[in-house]
Amino acid sequence: MALEAGGVPTVAVHTHVFARLVQSVARANGMPTVRQAFVPQPVVGRSPAELRAYIDGADPINKRSFIESVIGGLTHPLDDKDLTGVSFERATPRLLEPDTEDNLQALFIENRWTDFQPIVMPTEERVAAMLKGTRRAPDEVVGRLRPTV
Repeated sequence: MALEAGGVPTVAVHTHVFARLVQSVARANGMPTVRQAFVPQPVVGRSPAELRAYIDGADPINKRSFIESVIGGLTHPLDDKDLTGVSFERATPRLLEPDTEDNLQALFIENRWTDFQPIVMPTEERVAAMLKGTRRAPDEVVGRLRPTV
């Protein structure tokens, strides 16, 4: 997304099963018009001819030629709509109030934020128990999210 913010067109390529997720992430990161192209899943284990058919065929999400989506996305200049929205006005709070695991599971299912596997709340006790199985210190930073603009 830094390239787009600098005015350089890019196209993200995903498999179609992740369409809702990647579109949601793009909106959440302030890039609702990010250029994306999709191929069918699966990709792994496909023959060269099958993969070539993905490229020559239609994007299953955008319903247009996959290769035209990619080439068009890379060659069409970014417009004002593409360049706006480098920030995101969050309508809902980032954190949820404490609640039950059943209600958390229901919330994730209702919003389709899940693969429908059980949601396990990361209580302090559970995190401490998990850390006993690692060599990590409880206060060690293992990753950082990029700052919001």
